[in-house]
Amino acid sequence: MPGILGIISRHHRAEGASDLARQFRAMADVLTHFGYYQLESLPHDEFCIGRIGVPCRGYRHVRRDDATGNLVAFDGFVYGWRGECRSDKPWAVEPVSLIPLEDTEQLEHLAASINGSFTLCLHDARDDRFFISTNRLGFRRLYYYEDNEVIAFAPEIKAFMALDGFRRELDLEGAADLFNYSFVIGNRTLYKHVRLLPAATTLIIQDRAIRKTKRYWWHTYTDQLDGDADHLAREMFDLSSRLLLRQTRDNSKLLMGLSGGMDSRYLAYLLKTAGRQATYSTYGSPRCDDVRIAGLVAAKLDLGSSFRQFEFDPLAYSKFGAWAAWLTDGMVDLIYPCHTLGVLQHFTENPVEYEYLNSVWSGRVNFTMTWGTAADIRTDLTFDQKLHRLSSMMGLQYLDDAYYFLLAPDFREEVRKLALPHIKHVLREAEPVGRNFLHQKDTFTLLTRTRRLHHQYDPYRYYFAEHFALVDDDIVEFRNRVPLNWVVDRRLYLKMYRDLVPEMAGIVYQKTGVNLFATPNYAAQRRHERMNRLRYLLGRVSLGRINLYDHHTFLHQDIWYRKYAKNRLFFEDILLDQRTSRRGFYDPPAIRRLLKNQAHGSSNYEVIAKLATFELFNRFFIDRESHPKAPYTLNG
Repeated sequence: MPGILGIISRHHRAEGASDLARQFRAMADVLTHFGYYQLESLPHDEFCIGRIGVPCRGYRHVRRDDATGNLVAFDGFVYGWRGECRSDKPWAVEPVSLIPLEDTEQLEHLAASINGSFTLCLHDARDDRFFISTNRLGFRRLYYYEDNEVIAFAPEIKAFMALDGFRRELDLEGAADLFNYSFVIGNRTLYKHVRLLPAATTLIIQDRAIRKTKRYWWHTYTDQLDGDADHLAREMFDLSSRLLLRQTRDNSKLLMGLSGGMDSRYLAYLLKTAGRQATYSTYGSPRCDDVRIAGLVAAKLDLGSSFRQFEFDPLAYSKFGAWAAWLTDGMVDLIYPCHTLGVLQHFTENPVEYEYLNSVWSGRVNFTMTWGTAADIRTDLTFDQKLHRLSSMMGLQYLDDAYYFLLAPDFREEVRKLALPHIKHVLREAEPVGRNFLHQKDTFTLLTRTRRLHHQYDPYRYYFAEHFALVDDDIVEFRNRVPLNWVVDRRLYLKMYRDLVPEMAGIVYQKTGVNLFATPNYAAQRRHERMNRLRYLLGRVSLGRINLYDHHTFLHQDIWYRKYAKNRLFFEDILLDQRTSRRGFYDPPAIRRLLKNQAHGSSNYEVIAKLATFELFNRFFIDRESHPKAPYTLNG
């Protein structure tokens, strides 16, 4: 993933400059996943800062002010500016040119002025202070590490392995998160001494030590229940239309994924009506609902040859599993990254010339709507009641003894006892946003699923300059003031669709099986659930020999595990290996039973993928086994 990186000596001595430069270069080498990546840096006798990643728009990403000696390293995109700015169109200007480095007094507060998707590092030469900041959206990750010799920061935790004194110690609490929730929450990582810098936060380094992390923005919500829905729907539509024009350039080469969902078809509609040139891709088996519906959207918008379809590679796990675990720092299971890597191998676009647009806008990520329902509009819930609801949302009710007994006894107890405390910690962080549980739940979701899961498993960002087309700080502020009765169940979002984009609303939605003007057929949904149960039972009684595909979904990982020996061997070679057994995290007999049951028709692929991902993390990040190289590259 592209991003800023740096290493700062804890000591004021110039004789260590060559060592710092060597370690900085080694960090950059670890992060150079492809030959078309470029490194820009600003060396100094006592520190090195810079940016590594895909070249973008011909922009520079580092700059030094000759008058003051102040420095900036910047990664990402500026969408707007608060207060006085050097340009009336800041989104069309090279970001480092906008940074007022000559104003030393304002450097500490600069990140709060930027509306965008970015990370940046500023150095105040006069007082020898560093201000390292993340954006409000939390889309671009930044981690930091400190020991007695250096302070370092990077967009991926693997970069710290290049440091001379780095301690490769597993964080057991981070590992517990992985097994309890399938991703790491809070600010933890799987490294004991590495932490995530939260969204909308500045890390302040002074006197060559980390002084504090300072949050410069936090969510504020309205408590209003009702409002003028017609006006709000129009405002939402107009705002997103402006964002699209601002965040894409009319001469840009653009890529985006088009599924059967609502967000991607809305982005495709706006791109088409704005006259932007883009290439649209969908993926899955030709008969699956997502591909079929994406085809309907493409036909309605007359996308022609700019729309293309790829099939998922059923051998993606065996081909790309190790690479996926390495790319994503082992902090999410390898399912989604594997499939995306399988699709990306078919791309012929030059990643230096194209930008990839992330169409995420509503639903689970909460940028414009909410994770909650009308039942969450409550101010009378006790802390324990909130905790129960959130633990259910995180899936803890599905983790039974059969699951935990895959782990070795001591590790098992450590994992189980941390499940609720870690959710409690994030809930306490979310509670101050307001009295209403709906707002607390939304904030909890942003802090967990959005910033630690959805922003972690996206491989497109490693291959292309990727950013949002419809999300910025303004749309988040708009969403936070939408009345409660309209924000739940995506009511305002659906109203906007029906009233202002009826041609898209009239196309069937894959999750309900009907368009937005029709009532969902709940009887059909129940029949589908019964059919899925029948598919499962047939697989079990036939010992995995009968495998019926469900064309409502584009992923068939359980079937692909049974059908393709290479996939089974990939996981068996990892989980049945003596190195895995000796490590002591898993119960070997239970693991053998799990793999046998999976081959005989069970549906535990997600659990198997999680177990394998964690073992690969230990091999690549703790043992320092030789990590996998990119199985392919794009035409950079």
